[in-house]
Amino acid sequence: MKRTEFTGGKYTYVLLDGGTAEIIKYNGNAETLEIPAELDGKRVTRIGNDAFAWCGSLTSVAIPDSVTRIGDSAFALCSILTSVTIPDSVTDIGANPFTSCEALTGFRVSPDHPALAVIDGVLFSKADRRLVSCPKGLDSDAYTIPQGTEIIGVSAFEFCSSLASVAIPGSVTRIGDSAFLGCDGLTSIAIPDSVTEIGKYAFSFCGSLASLAIPGSVTRIGDFAFDACSGLTSIAIPDSVKEIGANPFCWCDALAGLRVSPDHPALAVIGGVLFSKADRRLVSYPAGSASNAYTVPQGIEIIGDFAFSYCGGLTSIAIPGSVTEIGEYAFYGCDGLTSVAIPGSVTRIGDSAFEYCSGLTSVAIPGSVTEIGDSAFYSCTGLTSVAIPDSVTQIGEDAFSNCDWLTLTVGRDSFAKEYCVANGLNYTDPGANDWLTN
Repeated sequence: MKRTEFTGGKYTYVLLDGGTAEIIKYNGNAETLEIPAELDGKRVTRIGNDAFAWCGSLTSVAIPDSVTRIGDSAFALCSILTSVTIPDSVTDIGANPFTSCEALTGFRVSPDHPALAVIDGVLFSKADRRLVSCPKGLDSDAYTIPQGTEIIGVSAFEFCSSLASVAIPGSVTRIGDSAFLGCDGLTSIAIPDSVTEIGKYAFSFCGSLASLAIPGSVTRIGDFAFDACSGLTSIAIPDSVKEIGANPFCWCDALAGLRVSPDHPALAVIGGVLFSKADRRLVSYPAGSASNAYTVPQGIEIIGDFAFSYCGGLTSIAIPGSVTEIGEYAFYGCDGLTSVAIPGSVTRIGDSAFEYCSGLTSVAIPGSVTEIGDSAFYSCTGLTSVAIPDSVTQIGEDAFSNCDWLTLTVGRDSFAKEYCVANGLNYTDPGANDWLTN
């Protein structure tokens, strides 16, 4: 339920259960700011998620000693913020409140702060032994995380592009979501065998990483964990990994194949392509594959989210009759794809499944399909014809937008015909004149 918002000076706030205030938005343009301890007589106890994000005027900020929580990304992208003072009252701090603050070189907290600590300019949370924020402006190309740290927090090093190497101690058990996202200068990182989880986007857009060893302690790899790591050429996934998210190696255009042991309990690699055994899902087709044609093995039931994304060299794909679902963004940006036959086993085509497949000229959707997701064929500029069967009862927003030469073939009283009329799409109804012959 949406909370009632109030305005006090240049702040938008909401009331918490105890009658105190949480700032959810700053509407001013101050350079040096002391956040008030009260708004309209209400004690300010929280700074909400993104509350001061994109405040491009801020150079320094002092947080009052009434505040007990600072939310996720609270001061994110404050590009000229150089100084932050955090009082002893803060006992709870969210995911890197200072991500992408380019000029920030450190934090000020008292030596006896009960919940937080600053070591060599880097901010830590004591309760969960979490590295909260490495300031983007820290002038160093190498960093050693202190022994005893257990969690590298969400977005902790995000866009710290000056870092070339980070040493992770054996006390760390989790690398959080987006922890090193955008660290494009990072060339060397050793993940210790204490780590059990690598979060989603954890090393995404680390383009200088040429090699990486995943230790045998890791049980989970999150969605897009190594997305757009353009320097990666080879990676082995240990037998310990039980759970793997949406294509962790999406857009790794130098990656020609993946390696797992023949007896891996959860995963399999066939011809360099990665599969999940439990849900019979094609997880990742390597973007660096030299082949321009691929046949999905019989028995696979799901083409996973982002499984073939950005595989521009792929021109044709053969999908077997065992596949029931084509996932979200499954073939996104496969602009070389000219041929795809969707079998009569498929019931769902996910959001953006073929978005920006500009080489496709025609697609026949079988009578098994009931749902076509949002933007499923968006900007398939080469498409001239798509036949939609009467079985389709759901078509998402912009499913065929920006397909300027497309004419859809639809049934006389079908949902697809109603969709075309409602969205101003070109269509033909071959059954419209059946009365002449019946």
